[in-house]
Amino acid sequence: MLYRALGGELGGVVGDIHRGAGVDVRTGRTVTAVAPGPNGVTITTDEGRLDCDVLVVGVGSVPNQEVAQAGIAVEDGILVDEFCATSAPGVYAVGDVARQYLPAHGRRIRVEHHDSAIRQARTAARNMLGADEPFTEVHWFWSDQYEHSIQSAGVADPDGELVVRGSLADRDFSAFRLDGDRVGSVVSLDRPRDVLDTRRLIARERHRRPAPGRDEILRFTTERETLTVEEFGARWMRSMATRTHWTHADNVASQRVAAHVGFRHLPSLDGTREVAGQRWPVRWYSRNA
Repeated sequence: MLYRALGGELGGVVGDIHRGAGVDVRTGRTVTAVAPGPNGVTITTDEGRLDCDVLVVGVGSVPNQEVAQAGIAVEDGILVDEFCATSAPGVYAVGDVARQYLPAHGRRIRVEHHDSAIRQARTAARNMLGADEPFTEVHWFWSDQYEHSIQSAGVADPDGELVVRGSLADRDFSAFRLDGDRVGSVVSLDRPRDVLDTRRLIARERHRRPAPGRDEILRFTTERETLTVEEFGARWMRSMATRTHWTHADNVASQRVAAHVGFRHLPSLDGTREVAGQRWPVRWYSRNA
């Protein structure tokens, strides 16, 4: 389920959520006929007949590019550049119908979500006033499935490496899709903070790998591994971007690690965070402080 948005592996988790709620999920079937039936509607597919009370047809949407006047470039939507401008001088397009070029990804995408439409409209309005400002916001969407919340941010490369933190089987995870050696997108199930943090990370092109996730924080705070500064620093830097936060019981060791890898402590941002039912100190560091 949600194959176009999530892909087969993650979409399978959503399908299992519906099956667990008593839904008979059938995918990959071809509907050959729909007719009135004894209980309402009879549907004929390539695997047989199915009687049902109500039939809801969800077949997607097609962009109404006909609203564009003759001479404006269209192809699966109205083509716009990173400034939301069409091929016609002074004419802009945003929202579901706009197929926008994203320089960071080297391709055009069309997003059918109201959050993107609102943000694109702000950029278009500023450019109408002469700002010459590209649209650089990270695309984001969410979907509530029963008691679960699915969120996604970024533009996925379907051929990119998939890095999962958490557990698909336990329905508690964040899945990062890499675009080359950078994070291109994230999909989370019941981990909204991971998406918020990664959305900020994706917006910074210099970040190369996912920021530390909850699993890594839990491992360091609950197991309290004994590592040298060099070992801990190397492990930390493998998953760390140029600015992030993490938790660790030993604040003295954390300062040594930060100094070793070239980060400066920002004490004004320090606080605490609840992890595994306990409060742990949170220390902030920045390479650019």
